[in-house]
Amino acid sequence: MNRDFSLIDANFARLREGLRVLDEVARFEFHDESLFALIKGLRHELVRLEGVFPAAELIHSRQDEDIGEAYGIGTHLTLYTIIRANCNRVTESLRVLEEFARIYAPKVAEQFSEIRYSAYRFEVLLLENTPHYFLERYFGLGTVYPIVDTITEATWLVEHGAKIIQFRDKDSAKEAVRRKMRELCRFIAWHNKSTPDKVLLILNDYVDIAAELPVAGVHLGTNDGSVARARILLGSISPPYRQRG
Repeated sequence: MNRDFSLIDANFARLREGLRVLDEVARFEFHDESLFALIKGLRHELVRLEGVFPAAELIHSRQDEDIGEAYGIGTHLTLYTIIRANCNRVTESLRVLEEFARIYAPKVAEQFSEIRYSAYRFEVLLLENTPHYFLERYFGLGTVYPIVDTITEATWLVEHGAKIIQFRDKDSAKEAVRRKMRELCRFIAWHNKSTPDKVLLILNDYVDIAAELPVAGVHLGTNDGSVARARILLGSISPPYRQRG
């Protein structure tokens, strides 16, 4: 058996699966007729291109077990990540098919390339329909400054690109805020070791807690004490030097 056809058949299958997910998203999540029509048109075009390869060879190459099945695309927590994963599945499969079409169907190889570039375009169009897309763009520009009151929310935002986080907990006791801040500082220190994009943590109100921890600063309201005293406690300026009389 020619194992090339097993590879070709597997990539056509991955391609169909990925496009099916994406056209369902366009149809039912976004109700976008033009996007749905675009993806559906690509699916029909790929059926035609698959017919260029010898059907008997593709069918004969199919196996009961695929050793790669255990390594799927993982668990996706948002519509944004589902779209990204399936667009990657589509473009990767198209790239493989383009290369092997040069061997077995050279007349249509460039058509796989054209479809792949179309896939890059509709990936952006799909992602632009999700709030997460703009959230990531704003995080990348550093123009979003999220204010959070839970560790879970703070870590999610950091993992999704936030550059500055303000922790503002008005309901918990002071000692609870201290514990939460210690945990959050440990997480951010771990995160900052693994990426060049450092995250800055701002604490709301508690200057004395901030002085104990590696935070970037404190947010003070009009009734939250002296800014000069906060700077002294945080070490940004030295206490006034008192001359001896």
